[in-house]
Amino acid sequence: MGDAELICFDEFHVHDIGDAMFVARLLDWLFARRVVLVVTSNYLPEELLPNPLWHDRFVPAIERIRARLDVVAVDGPCDYRGGGDHRWGFSAGRYIVGSVAIAGGVEIPVGHGRIRARAVESDTIVVDFDQLCGNPLSAADFLDMARRFRHWTVCEVPALRAVPGDWVTRFVYLVDVLYDVDAELILYAHMSREELVGTGAGVRDLDRTASRLRALVAE
Repeated sequence: MGDAELICFDEFHVHDIGDAMFVARLLDWLFARRVVLVVTSNYLPEELLPNPLWHDRFVPAIERIRARLDVVAVDGPCDYRGGGDHRWGFSAGRYIVGSVAIAGGVEIPVGHGRIRARAVESDTIVVDFDQLCGNPLSAADFLDMARRFRHWTVCEVPALRAVPGDWVTRFVYLVDVLYDVDAELILYAHMSREELVGTGAGVRDLDRTASRLRALVAE
């Protein structure tokens, strides 16, 4: 970090004990050097490293966060992210309750395997939820796909309570990647956004997914 006077962390979270020990040391280093620290997070400090087996080991770091930083809630009704412009990138996407009549099949290589898309054309892909989330794909695989495809249509998104937890986790990764690279996403689901994300309790960071899906225009 050299002689930086300001450090910003977006989407700050701690789930792994190894990461927690590193973060604790990093925070001590930043505080000792009086570096200005700005952090955004979907978690209150007390909710970091929520695993009860390890949480107590991170409590001293949480106490230092509370002592050294001002914690400000920005969970009001106004969403400042998209500025109301739905013409470009992720915010140009749509959330549609229903199905899409696109048939066909195209196999594409992903990671160490292949998945079957409904259609692929230039930088556009139309693919079913179960192909993306039911196969053993990683966040890195989704990132690689996002380099190839800037326009995504994901079909047949089911109630999250009806699929295994690892499928829901991959869905979280997929939305994260497409949001971060600002790729257009159109989702065809069988229920409203609120019903969709309200049925996957227990999956890490699903609240963040819910927040990001609200950037899509509902139809």
